[in-house]
Amino acid sequence: MSKEGIDPIIHSILIQGDDHQNQIQRYEKEFNDRMIELAISMGEDENDIDWQRLAGKLAKKHEPRLKDKTTKGRPKTWGLFEIFLLVENVQRLSDKGLSEYASLQKISKLEHWRAFLNLNKPPTDGDFFEALRKHYKPDSEESLKGKEMVQGLKHLPQEEFDRLVQRFLHRN
Repeated sequence: MSKEGIDPIIHSILIQGDDHQNQIQRYEKEFNDRMIELAISMGEDENDIDWQRLAGKLAKKHEPRLKDKTTKGRPKTWGLFEIFLLVENVQRLSDKGLSEYASLQKISKLEHWRAFLNLNKPPTDGDFFEALRKHYKPDSEESLKGKEMVQGLKHLPQEEFDRLVQRFLHRN
């Protein structure tokens, strides 16, 4: 997202009619495009932006009276279930045609995984993809045990699986 502001609408007696209307349309398009970029950068899905949730996230981020001051116990570490959820998440996206790399890229942009990584061990350089890649071990003992324990999750529709992952990572 550009750090610079949007070029203003120029109000002049010399600019009228279609030229003025074109400026208004350009400004509105640029504003809307930047709002979508902001929503995506805050973890929203480009095709399903919840503007009220985005407003809440921005308010919590920038308004001191809305910030959560409580701590929720010790930071959660990577355990059996977290590794399994990551591997299963990648597998589900791979089944839809994405490569492992592309799947991890997509997962690294999801807010619930970013929040989990920030609680656990925040990436010092902000590289969430690399932090997830380090823990992605599809053939590890933890992952294989996790698969055995939760076979029923394989049959969950994608939306329900995503909600389960969000709730689990948020709770822990």
